[in-house]
Amino acid sequence: MGMERQGLRKPIFIVGMPRSGSTFLHELLAADPNHRAPKVWEVMYPIAAGGDEPRGKEPYIRKAESCLWWFRRIAPRADSVYPMRARAPHECVAIQSYTFLSEEFVSTCHILSYEAYLRAADLTPAYVWEKQFLQYLQMGDSQRHWVLKSPDHMHGLATLFAVFPDAFLIQTHRNPIEVIKSSADLTQVLRGLYGRPGDPGETVARESRLLAENTERFIVFRERHPELADRIIDLKYSELVANPLQSLLTIYARLGTTLNPLHVERVRQLASNRSRYAGRRASAAPFQIKFEKGPDIDKFKRYCLRFDLPFQGAA
Repeated sequence: MGMERQGLRKPIFIVGMPRSGSTFLHELLAADPNHRAPKVWEVMYPIAAGGDEPRGKEPYIRKAESCLWWFRRIAPRADSVYPMRARAPHECVAIQSYTFLSEEFVSTCHILSYEAYLRAADLTPAYVWEKQFLQYLQMGDSQRHWVLKSPDHMHGLATLFAVFPDAFLIQTHRNPIEVIKSSADLTQVLRGLYGRPGDPGETVARESRLLAENTERFIVFRERHPELADRIIDLKYSELVANPLQSLLTIYARLGTTLNPLHVERVRQLASNRSRYAGRRASAAPFQIKFEKGPDIDKFKRYCLRFDLPFQGAA
C-alpha cells in the first residue's frame, strides 16, 4: 500500500499547557504495545526510520545519542528542565520544524519578526506534513494508534481537526501560577543555546502573557465547537501524578478500550521511576512572582474556574 493511502487510526494528541504532566503522560501512553509514538531519533533521521525493516537503524540511533550528548554539553541545564534521549517519545513541534512553521524556533531563537509571522500563518502545511511524516514512519505497521504531544497545538486546533478529523485530544490541566516559573526556566535554557537568554524577569512576564493567551484560546475553541466534546478528555496534573494508573484507566474508558496487563506493569515501573530530571528543577524552587490585577490574572482565574482547579496567586 502506498504511503499516502495509509490511514492513521484515531490518533491521540496530548495538548495541555507546558509543564502540566504532558511528557509523563506521553511516556505512559507510548508504553502501550497498541500505541506508537515518534521517537527522538526517528524525527532526527526519518529516512532511516521509515518502514518495517529493523536492520541498519542502530547506527542512526547512536548518531542521535551523540548529537544529544553534545546538546547537553552546550546546554548543561537541559536535563533539569527537559531531558531528551534518542529512544524517548518526541514532540510534534520537532516534526513540524521541517516546514519552518514551528514553535520550536520561537522557543530557541528570540526573533520577533518570525514569531509575528508564525502567529499570522496558515498552519495547514505543517499539519499536512506531519500526517505524511507519520504515514511514512508507520509503513508496514499501520495497526497501532499514534500518540502525539505538544502544548503548542493550542495555536492550531482547528487545523489539527481538519487534517486529523478522527483525532482524540487529551488536555492536561494545572494551576497556571505553578507552571510559569518552570516554563520560563525552560525558555531561558533553550534561548541560551544560540545567544544570550535575556533577563529572567522579562522571560517570566512573557511566559505569563503567552500562557494566559493560550488558556483563553483553548476555552474559546471548546465553546465554539461543542460537537467535539466527546473527543476531548480532561486530565488534571494532580490526579496524574497522584495515581497514574487510575488516570490511564479513565482515559482508556473514554477511548473505549482497555489496558493490556503487560502495560499495567510497565505503567507501574514508569511511575516508580518518574523523576528522570537531573538536578534541581525550577518548579521546586521557592516561588517569588508577584501578580497584580490585570488581564493575565483574570484569564488564569477563568481557566481555573472552567476546569475546576484551585487558584492561588504568587507571593
